[in-house]
Amino acid sequence: MNDDGACRFQVRYLDRSALVPRVPEGRYVFAPLVTVVVVPRERFSHAVTSLASILRQTPWLEHLVYVDAASPERTRRELEAIAIGRTVTFVRSERYLSPNEARNLGLARVRTPYAVFVDNDVVVEANWLEALIRCAEETGAAIVGPLYRIDVGSRTLVHMAGGDARIVERDGSRVCQERHRHNDVPIETAPQFERESCELVEFHTMLVRTAVLRAIGGLDEALRSVNEHIDVCMTARELGYTVYFEPASVVTYVPAKRLHASDVPYFSLRWSERWNAQTVRHFNAKWRLDAGHRENREMLMFGKVHRCSGLRLVRRRSAETRLGRAPRRAVMFAESVCNRAYTALRG
Repeated sequence: MNDDGACRFQVRYLDRSALVPRVPEGRYVFAPLVTVVVVPRERFSHAVTSLASILRQTPWLEHLVYVDAASPERTRRELEAIAIGRTVTFVRSERYLSPNEARNLGLARVRTPYAVFVDNDVVVEANWLEALIRCAEETGAAIVGPLYRIDVGSRTLVHMAGGDARIVERDGSRVCQERHRHNDVPIETAPQFERESCELVEFHTMLVRTAVLRAIGGLDEALRSVNEHIDVCMTARELGYTVYFEPASVVTYVPAKRLHASDVPYFSLRWSERWNAQTVRHFNAKWRLDAGHRENREMLMFGKVHRCSGLRLVRRRSAETRLGRAPRRAVMFAESVCNRAYTALRG
């Protein structure tokens, strides 16, 4: 940190373009169009696996910005090691960043028509990036999302196949209504998906036209924990842009089965009481929502439940469906007190 509290960012360029393997001409035409920006979502323990999948599945990629928000030193070294032979810009912050802070930091280094944001706990499949670009080029979409899968134990489920997000009037209140299409459907029984317009995709992996991001002033950094994807999709749609789901692009979100000890400080801040409350308060004010409505309050509860389940203090399903039980409420209350103290110490 500087004396005034500002954070210094260290930019490291690894350019070994002479060592990059030759790729088919058809794919190479995409290279000047896109910059991939990888950011931390909530932990660092899957970061190396995630980046390795991007480099392996996208050998033609010329522009990759990796925002490293105070990852452990060992993780930093491993990330830089697997990037040797590729053109990668590492931007390191010595403090933890919210996802939108990290995305804007990466966006500042994008000079291509498209930016594709990828969380550092995502594994991509072959053709993931080509399909996103092709969809944007053929439809004119401002935002494109892939088929999101999720690993849950030994099963792979559909996490989201496009989604819906809109402001509706309910019981005299303005409410944000969100829905993941085909959520939790087993991959084996999922329907044959087709490209279609939708209202919502997620930041696990999201292509956005750079000009649109510049037009809206970048991503809203006051949204520190939840609803960032809802905000950017609804903002773009309000300006007349379209959002598309492209199932030919497939990625898998890999939630932590167990957090590593080095993940806990960032995870606890990322889903902290303070960040959750600030985010929900700002989102409600920005979209003129009734903060007292049950559906709007549930946004705040999501962060608390996710944090407690990630720390293995409660099981997610039990926390959501049996929160009224006294022992569970006591555990979550005690954790909330500790979390407030932790974030206060971090300033």
